[in-house]
Amino acid sequence: MSTTRWLLCLAALGLAAITWRLTLTRPAVDAGPQVVAAPPARGPDPVPRVPTRAGERTEVPVAVPPAPEPDPEPLSASPEAERSALARELERLSATFLTTRPAVAELLERFGALAADAVVDPASVQVAHDPEGVLLSARGEWTIGDVRGAFRVDADGYDVRLSTPCDEPPWARAEVHFSFQVEDGRARARHAIVQFQPRVEGGGEGLAGWSVSVDPTAGATARPITSDADDSGWLPAQEFPWLTDASGFDAWMQRVAPHAARR
Repeated sequence: MSTTRWLLCLAALGLAAITWRLTLTRPAVDAGPQVVAAPPARGPDPVPRVPTRAGERTEVPVAVPPAPEPDPEPLSASPEAERSALARELERLSATFLTTRPAVAELLERFGALAADAVVDPASVQVAHDPEGVLLSARGEWTIGDVRGAFRVDADGYDVRLSTPCDEPPWARAEVHFSFQVEDGRARARHAIVQFQPRVEGGGEGLAGWSVSVDPTAGATARPITSDADDSGWLPAQEFPWLTDASGFDAWMQRVAPHAARR
């Protein structure tokens, strides 16, 4: 082979190598963003589904929020079905003292009889004396089933009391008191008082109860208690000359005195 032909072959081989190298390094032509076909549209499942281990789809129950619970019905402070016959009787008797015909005889007899059944809670008794040992005051609580009351003894004498509910607007309750002093071991200056308390301070007008004084000789006298000082004379006092039995006051004195004498 001549030198000239040899050089031409080398030149052809070099040109082929350059062309092959340019082909490898040429950047790919951007064909634009690929568009992936979306799966065919399908309506929403009526029930949510999740895949199972086997790749199947199973239904998941939809959590239904529970219906709101109704508000509890208000409960009476002392439901009628749960109250004793004694509690209902005392409420009935107290209610008559909000009328012009108070049941004076019944109240004196019933309240006095309570002393025989009253149980004094020893833990409730508080007694105070002065440095010389003279009684200043004594107080405590007593119960008969669901009927609860209290007592107090001081320089003014004895006071035994209880409260009964009242449904007659504007009154909230009736405060029932047996108050008396003691002289020579016997009750004196005896009073039975039923006074109604309003639901709000300053509420209530007119008759608010009766105060009954009891004398073993002259009998009982009931005087009205009014919520307005200017109306004190609108209703006259009532006389009960046959009500001379004061044994109920003595019974309460005997029930309370031992607790007041505690040291």
